[in-house]
Amino acid sequence: MTPGAFLPDRDPSFYLLRAHRQPLAANVARAYIEQFTAPGDLVVDPFAASATAARVAVESGRRAIAVESNPLVAFAARLQASPPPPREISVALARWGEVLKEAARLQTHIEQLYASVCAECGDPVIVDYFIHTRELEAPVEKIYQCVTHGSRRDPTNEADRARAAEFQPKGFHYHLIFERIAGRENPHANILRELLKLYTPRNLYALVTLTLKLDTEFRDDPAREILLACLLHALDVGTTLYTTPDALPEREPPEKFVEVNIWRALQTAARGLSEPSALPKLKSAEEVARSRDPAMYVGQGSAHSLLETLGEDTRAALVLSSPARLDPTFWQLSYLWTRWLLGKAASRALEPFLDEKRQRWGWYGSALTTSLNDAAQLIEPEGRAVFAFPAGSHAMIEAVCLAASPVFELQAFAFRPHRGAQATSEFGAVRGDYRVVWSRRESDGMSKPAREVAQDLRRGALAAATNILAARGEPLAYSWLHHSALSQLAREKKLAETLAARLPGRDNAFQFLRREIEAGLKEGYASDLDHWREEGRVLWVRRQSAREFSPLPDRVEQAAREILAETPSLRRVDFDERILSRFPELLTPEIELVELCASAYADLIGDEWHWRQVDVAGELVQARELVKELGERLEFKIGAATQPFDLVWLDEKIVPASSGGELKQASVYEDSHVFLFRPRVDVRALARTRARPLRGVVIVPESQVALTRERLRRAPTLLKPLADAGWEFLRVPFIEMLLASTRPQRAEFALALGLEPALVQGKEQMELF
Repeated sequence: MTPGAFLPDRDPSFYLLRAHRQPLAANVARAYIEQFTAPGDLVVDPFAASATAARVAVESGRRAIAVESNPLVAFAARLQASPPPPREISVALARWGEVLKEAARLQTHIEQLYASVCAECGDPVIVDYFIHTRELEAPVEKIYQCVTHGSRRDPTNEADRARAAEFQPKGFHYHLIFERIAGRENPHANILRELLKLYTPRNLYALVTLTLKLDTEFRDDPAREILLACLLHALDVGTTLYTTPDALPEREPPEKFVEVNIWRALQTAARGLSEPSALPKLKSAEEVARSRDPAMYVGQGSAHSLLETLGEDTRAALVLSSPARLDPTFWQLSYLWTRWLLGKAASRALEPFLDEKRQRWGWYGSALTTSLNDAAQLIEPEGRAVFAFPAGSHAMIEAVCLAASPVFELQAFAFRPHRGAQATSEFGAVRGDYRVVWSRRESDGMSKPAREVAQDLRRGALAAATNILAARGEPLAYSWLHHSALSQLAREKKLAETLAARLPGRDNAFQFLRREIEAGLKEGYASDLDHWREEGRVLWVRRQSAREFSPLPDRVEQAAREILAETPSLRRVDFDERILSRFPELLTPEIELVELCASAYADLIGDEWHWRQVDVAGELVQARELVKELGERLEFKIGAATQPFDLVWLDEKIVPASSGGELKQASVYEDSHVFLFRPRVDVRALARTRARPLRGVVIVPESQVALTRERLRRAPTLLKPLADAGWEFLRVPFIEMLLASTRPQRAEFALALGLEPALVQGKEQMELF
């Protein structure tokens, strides 16, 4: 693995509570385990969102201990560490479905709650999920499978809406479950009442009905635990916090949400829990520490509890984890679900997290600092700690880096935005994935006055921001500047100084760090930095024309061309990883850019890129002939080109006769349009090449159009220079379209200019055909 290379998440596995805790991907865990440990070494996950790190470690011949303080997450991780055989899981769910409810099978009873008819043929169907809007307080769409007409998405009918209205918000089942989870004199009863409102009355009825049957029919049954895990998944996806089945949950109920079919949710969980094969696990962390063979322990605990349990003689080669984020909504839901599934006693560990004081980043940062200090004591000298996690706010990565600074030294910091994550404000975050590597190293911990530390933070942040703008050679969303600042400040030990700084009053290091980074960049407005603003997007740019690297898209394109030419058939994942190995840490290119660069030279067939055997030079020669023909059809004269142009159109101008008759009327030809034919576009060079007062036209191969469009989107500050220089684009298919017309007109030619010409945006195209 190239040091600092970003490792994409390639783990499609099912994980309980995945949307809330975003567990480590198996391929990411495997790469770091193989890089930083040897067979027999100990790997510790102190924030076990799942059993992934432990499972991968054992499969790789290592020992592993994974603990999590949240009892619900620990339950889910422990069960998925070594689930029952797939047949036992399917049989357990089938037995649950066979239990009688009002003379019908329980499965049938639950599924009939979501019964409807096909909008096309009227046949009975069971809806997979409904779409609701809070404004109408009723389902407005239904998604289902019809035997005859396949997958469907249709508006609900009156019967669908009436069926949903049959279930009362606070009917008998509401009171029954509230009594079960709240009990008497519960100080958090109001929180539980509010959480129960996150379920539609129909889904709450289904969940309570299933719970009652589970209690009566499976109280002492060995299958109870796996059915509880299935019910946990249904409790999660059955809330109204999801805007789509694939979305992350909102922290507040959205205006538009999905109502899933609860039985289908149980089936999804049963299939997912059947995926991993069981691995042998020992009963305690102490047994794993003493073992000489691969073994794992997954359970409830923390780095601190492991320190007390294992003592000073047991040390790990690697701490590998996806730390829990500050998520008050999930903490409250964990409290509800733990009481619902595991009982009141198990939920006591979660009660402190319901305190509003613990729902702020200052508290989170302090708690994380303590946890990472404990985790550091578990690592052998020069051992590594790796955190891999997604985040949608800068507060998370700030807290992690600041908390780690007294006991770890930053080795690598990589970030990659999620697909489609582009919208951002001046200081807003772009949601993405983080890969951060530290080595075990104690800091000096010297305490300095706040003013002195603030000056260092501001200077360092501004220098790092200008560095990353130069290194990537393009305007950037704030996240890139922020992460560059955070990375540089960590390497210069300024974060450790921030944590130890003597701060005034109620200020805390986490607020202080964010404030001073932003202040440092604001100071850059005076000389170095500026913004490009457009709807939904703010990019940071450098004012001065200091020497920069070539734009990142150009370098990624060159790398893609080299890799694909060398290996004409390459799996998409292998291509992606080879690209990422060339652009480590904060040079990591976005997913879309990598794909566009590949598609400029290769075709994606199945899951493989296949090099496209084309004669680009020949294509451009042919394009030149087409432009000549079009010019003649439009009554231009084709002239000899002079550098830097490849072709010229000349237009006839009439010189009128003089009034006295001394000069007769004459016609002359003047340069009108100049053309460039390029295999790819260097946007900066084009902006420096002046066509005006003539009209400049650039033709690139059609395979380069999407990438050229992306280049321009990523370099909006060059749009005006390009326009001032007189340049526009013309695509070969539109030249051919004009030539297909009996009598092409110059007005139609004007409409054909552009990467997205007006000719395809309105009725002009139909008129042309």
